[in-house]
Amino acid sequence: MCYDSDEDSCHGLEPRPDVPKGYLAVYVGMELRRFIIPTRYLSHPIFTILLQKAEEEFGYGHNSRLTLPCEIETFKYLLKCIENDPKDHHPHANSVPKQVLISSLTYAAPI
Repeated sequence: MCYDSDEDSCHGLEPRPDVPKGYLAVYVGMELRRFIIPTRYLSHPIFTILLQKAEEEFGYGHNSRLTLPCEIETFKYLLKCIENDPKDHHPHANSVPKQVLISSLTYAAPI
C-alpha cells in the first residue's frame, strides 16, 4: 500500500506529521511528487537500484528529503512490481531487464 500526493502542500522541506509509522516519504521526478511507501520496500532489489541511482545523481548531502531520479509513471509501475511480489520473493526484480530499468531512471534534474 502506497500513498501518492500531487498537491503543492506536499512539496515542502519540513517533515510532515502524516507519515504513518513504518512508512517514509519519497519525492519522485522533476515534479518532486510525494509518495508515502512502506519502509519494507527499501530492501527490495528494484528499490535498491532506485537508491543507487539517487546516490549517483544527487549524492548523500542532497537535502533532507529522499529524492528519486525517476519519471513518475515509471515509479508507479515499479511500485506495482514491488507490491505484487510475494513476501521475501522478488521475481519482478529479475523479470525487468536491469539495463532497461537503469536507463529509464535518468532525467534532467532541475537546476
